[in-house]
Amino acid sequence: TARHIHQYAKDQKADWIIMGAQGHSALASFLLGSITERMLSYNEEIPMMVVRPPMTKGNEIPISEKEENLIESI
Repeated sequence: TARHIHQYAKDQKADWIIMGAQGHSALASFLLGSITERMLSYNEEIPMMVVRPPMTKGNEIPISEKEENLIESI
């Protein structure tokens, strides 16, 4: 879970956390949850990078406001 990943990163004194995002729709993320989304809310002290699959025509995935704010802060 996100809490375990966060705790492990803190225990290891990680400089960065890099996680993938599968690009679920907003509805799927709401229904299924997302460990990456949860990490963005749990983790405030370790910089995070969220990596998405490459975009192809017709496969554009809108980013969440949290992810947009994270990108702007880098």
